[in-house]
Amino acid sequence: MEKHHHEITIPPDKWPELLTPELRAHFDHIGEELVMRDVSNHRYTTPEKHFAAVFWLGEQRRARERRHETTHQLVKWALIIAVLSLLLTIANVAASVS
Repeated sequence: MEKHHHEITIPPDKWPELLTPELRAHFDHIGEELVMRDVSNHRYTTPEKHFAAVFWLGEQRRARERRHETTHQLVKWALIIAVLSLLLTIANVAASVS
């Protein structure tokens, strides 16, 4: 089977237009790992589908980074609240002892 190597013939600012609802549904269905493999192995036969897949992978990466950042912020605030609760508990115990 001949591999298809896609030169960048479609400017990146046009890639979002290539990601049709049908292609998005297809990529969502098969998942990031398979789409990455297919892009890496040049399995998409048209530049449009190839670059739509590349754009979709970028969206997935950005969404993962946002989730990671959100999780990081939640953990940070949970730790701050836990430390403040501990300090208040210690202060209350110290006040009740004296």
